[in-house]
Amino acid sequence: MDNNRISLKRGKMETLAAAIIKSRYVIFVVFAIMAFFCSFTVGKVKTNSDLTAFLPSDSETKQGLSIMEDEFDSFSSCQVMLEGISFEDAQNLSTEISKIKNVAAVQFDDTSSHYKDRSAMFSVTFDTAGSDPGVEKAINRIEKISKPYKTYISTDSTGNYSKKLSDEMGFVIAVAVLVILAVLLFTSRSYFELIIFAAVFLSAGLMNMGTNYLLGTISSITNSVAVILQLALAIDYAIIFMHRYADESSREPDKKEALIRALSKSIVEISSSSLTTIAGLAALTMMRFRLGYDLGFVLMKGIVCSMLTVFLLMPGLVYVFAKPIEKTTHRNFVPKINFWGKLLAKKIPVFLIIFALIVPASVFLSSKADFAFSGEKVTDIISSDSRTAMHKINDTFDPDTSMVVLVPGGDY
Repeated sequence: MDNNRISLKRGKMETLAAAIIKSRYVIFVVFAIMAFFCSFTVGKVKTNSDLTAFLPSDSETKQGLSIMEDEFDSFSSCQVMLEGISFEDAQNLSTEISKIKNVAAVQFDDTSSHYKDRSAMFSVTFDTAGSDPGVEKAINRIEKISKPYKTYISTDSTGNYSKKLSDEMGFVIAVAVLVILAVLLFTSRSYFELIIFAAVFLSAGLMNMGTNYLLGTISSITNSVAVILQLALAIDYAIIFMHRYADESSREPDKKEALIRALSKSIVEISSSSLTTIAGLAALTMMRFRLGYDLGFVLMKGIVCSMLTVFLLMPGLVYVFAKPIEKTTHRNFVPKINFWGKLLAKKIPVFLIIFALIVPASVFLSSKADFAFSGEKVTDIISSDSRTAMHKINDTFDPDTSMVVLVPGGDY
């Protein structure tokens, strides 16, 4: 009878929340099937490392590149610098490099552009595009035969960039996960919550990455950074729900009823909160540079995946593991900062004056900000081998810039 009275008093959101918790095992099976599917498709997502492919079709640069691809063969190149080598040895080595498979030509002479202060610089041109696996094999061969000398290799190979980016993002994600776990430990109310958070984030990230397979081809940048951005954007959804459940549990002794109330309130709160994020990402898809659409759409999909995981999977996990959550409850690690609110209330005029001074100063300084339109101008915090080689070569030899001029054919 009590249950019937409770069900009659429930609104639409509480009825939905109750249905979700009641169907928890069906939801577990659905998510398991999704995880199985995505674990296979995540490695088959096609990526494009060439950012020029995302230029608008009516831009002059894109039109020029399209003509070049149609009329001429596309080749990749790299610069190889060796330190502490004589000119004669460098000449012999350049001949040896030219015999490597997929190497079309090696440019080397006795001018200061290629030999300077016992350092030699070879301009190597390959007979295929940078995304071809043969280019990476040729570069590895060049590194092997150049081992007696300190070698620096800077390449425009997109395959090389993709590999470097993937390797670096793997390290970044590992660090981010450790930081997130530390933050969650600090803000959580139970140690077992961390296991549930990890399961939710893993499911949401795997679902988003795996469903990228359905999009055809995406940018390698999007594929690499989407997961970390998804975690940054969606981590608060799980925290909101868990804190709401803890608050309801303190007032409602029936854990199932507390979970229903927490979920019904969290759905409204989280959905409202996500709308501003989704609107910003939707604006990103309006960019003429299609990388914005690529990144914005995948991140919007990631937000939806995160919300579905929090709304559907997480309540069932919390209900099934309610006892471990309760047994591993710990004291609140978040310090009370009531003094800050009291200070703000007492010193409102002072803070208004500070704010009035900061805003104009910020507007003025923003107009003085420098922007880098080339990766060469960006200062590295932790430099990769390729970036270190590029800087070393540019510091030793005068950097050059190549330009292609296309004219109508017909009269040679």
